[in-house]
Amino acid sequence: MVKNYKIFLFAAIPSIAITVIMLLLYSLFLHPEFTKEIVLEAKKNSQRVAAYFIKEYYPAISSYRKLVPGDLEVSIQRDIDIFNLWKIRFFNPDGEILYSSEKVEIGNMNKKPYFVELVAKGQIFASMVKKEENTEDGTPSPYDVVETYIPIMLEDTFNGAFEVYVNVTEQMQRLKALFWRSYIIFSIIICMLLILIVVFSFKIDKAARERENIILELQDALAEVITLRGIIPICSSCKKVRDDKGYWNQIESYIRDHSEADFSHGICPECAKELYPDL
Repeated sequence: MVKNYKIFLFAAIPSIAITVIMLLLYSLFLHPEFTKEIVLEAKKNSQRVAAYFIKEYYPAISSYRKLVPGDLEVSIQRDIDIFNLWKIRFFNPDGEILYSSEKVEIGNMNKKPYFVELVAKGQIFASMVKKEENTEDGTPSPYDVVETYIPIMLEDTFNGAFEVYVNVTEQMQRLKALFWRSYIIFSIIICMLLILIVVFSFKIDKAARERENIILELQDALAEVITLRGIIPICSSCKKVRDDKGYWNQIESYIRDHSEADFSHGICPECAKELYPDL
């Protein structure tokens, strides 16, 4: 039983260790790497979206500044829905919000280091914001979004910025679902292998124990039998047997001395008829 327990531990411990390693591998490496890919793809999409919005709306927004005509507002909201965005913002070169799909934000200033040191110098800035986490301006996000600032450059001069929040909730959910499906399949395979290892180990152990029992039985049987080997000198007349010292002994004595066999005397029918004809 102890041996079987050791076999089970021998199979179970590596299986559990591999399963835990897979979880750690996902948490520490795979998930961050796939998230980077999602951010990178969203960043590329944001540049395409920005090119469209800047071309279509920035001249009108920069002209009207805080005042956006009703028709333009409807058109912007329609495009926000088409591109599956959470919200957008337009900034002037000083960091003031000229337009935001969240109206209460219009007129706010962005003086954060990333805006002044990166965006205002012509660099794109993108970051991942998970659901219910705060965005760069401290607003909680209702979705998983990639927040991207695209500078608006006019003849190599910073002329403002466009900020877009791309909704990546679906991509993150697919990533999570893909991992858990893979993890469940992997765990099932590990469990099946564990069961097979244990079953085969028990069978091998059972066969080994049966073999040991057979060997013990044979050893016990052999212990009860001593085999006479070689040529035994026997008298052709009286049937006495000559021992190693040259003495002639009754065959019963010889066999009794050289084995663990014993004799019980009787008389065969032929001898009985010859010796006792009257009977």
